[in-house]
Amino acid sequence: MELTHWLEILNPLFRHKRVIVVSQTAASATEKVRQVLECGATQTLVVSTSGAGLGESPTTLGALLIELNTSDDGSRMGPMRAAQQSIFNLPRWAADEIDAFDPDRSTVVVGDFLNENATLAGRKFLFHRRPEWLALDDKTTVDALWDWAGITRAPSVVVEATKAAVERVFGQFDEGNGVVVAIDSIDGWTGGGAGTRWVQTVHDIERALIDWAGPNRHVRVMPFLEGIPCSIHGIVFTDDVIALRPMEMVVLRQADGGLFYAGCASYFDPPKQHRESMRAMAKVVGARLREEVGFRGAFTVDGVMTADGFLPTELNPRNGAGLVTMARAFDEPALLVIDCVASGLELDWRPSELEQQLLTAFDTQRAGGTWRSFHNVNAEVPSTGMVTIHESLVELTNDPGAADLTFTSSASNNTLLIRATWSPSRTASGQATAPRAAAFWNWLDSTYNLGIGPLTPAREPA
Repeated sequence: MELTHWLEILNPLFRHKRVIVVSQTAASATEKVRQVLECGATQTLVVSTSGAGLGESPTTLGALLIELNTSDDGSRMGPMRAAQQSIFNLPRWAADEIDAFDPDRSTVVVGDFLNENATLAGRKFLFHRRPEWLALDDKTTVDALWDWAGITRAPSVVVEATKAAVERVFGQFDEGNGVVVAIDSIDGWTGGGAGTRWVQTVHDIERALIDWAGPNRHVRVMPFLEGIPCSIHGIVFTDDVIALRPMEMVVLRQADGGLFYAGCASYFDPPKQHRESMRAMAKVVGARLREEVGFRGAFTVDGVMTADGFLPTELNPRNGAGLVTMARAFDEPALLVIDCVASGLELDWRPSELEQQLLTAFDTQRAGGTWRSFHNVNAEVPSTGMVTIHESLVELTNDPGAADLTFTSSASNNTLLIRATWSPSRTASGQATAPRAAAFWNWLDSTYNLGIGPLTPAREPA
């Protein structure tokens, strides 16, 4: 499977050009550096905001590297917010190095999927997340979109982010497993489970809201949904919207009701009718985004696959981790194509053909894993390792052919990042990966003292 046509229409954008790639970690830019070089770029510079990261350095491909190494507040969203701020307030020394690389300001600047900045040292990014797009990344307002589009959703209400307000509606929305509260985006968009908490009883409300105090703060309250957390991607073009395949989101459960977001994978297959209803929903949502705010590029709808089908819970007007995961397993520049779609370039995109190419590729080449970052954790986790997993039994192995999961770790800026990848040959398609992910994290926690506590996976809908 090759994206030959789309490579050809992208080549003029990069051929004989210098290209700057901005990314949170240097390693996460490597694949994009490789792709722009394949499109004819002459020289590349990577601007990394948060250190080396895990994986191959772009310097192995000849890229120059600027490392900003920003500090953050230690929260789940801290590194992402600090990354955007460091580009907005670029240090003078970094701007000077960029000017030395690109003295005539003719370079093409490519950001990552979280980029919110229009420019880098006076140079326009190929695309950025516009303010009107970011405004849609608010969990307390998104239900209006589902209702407008006629999409079935769980009941919900928005109330003040106070113990008294949530307690008043708790019984109305508790269907036996408690409720989920999601914070507004006054302090910025949230992701990776950072803005969502499971409140199992009324006695847990105060603890759930402890970090969200303040005037004019609101939360959405809805029933806790039993089922497999998953998402669906859509891609918006000027005159079309395409939809990809569902992705499992690995959201594990902590004893105190915490939701432990830990990656994603494409091995899970919901029933065919639910898959197609998710894809149809994504196309309706994408058309609305284009109509309302001129949206272009990729977005995700996240939710839960329940016994009665998929119920949406949030909209992410950006690429999700699932698209990044699928695209990296597919040895073609899909993400670069989507970046260019988001930029508003009017090229011969052939959306229907692209949809079929990507669906075939992503259904055939399954991928994914489980990952998490930890702040201020003093744990000596090996830099690499392989494990076998049989139910709850996890053991180290030296045999690559027997490894179910391969993990790597890296520590920098008081942050420990652990990333593990499933072996496609040892991971069956169809079932959720969360049970084995929970076993892995429980083993890692008990072996290296990460301070996580016991984790349990979401349950398949009956």
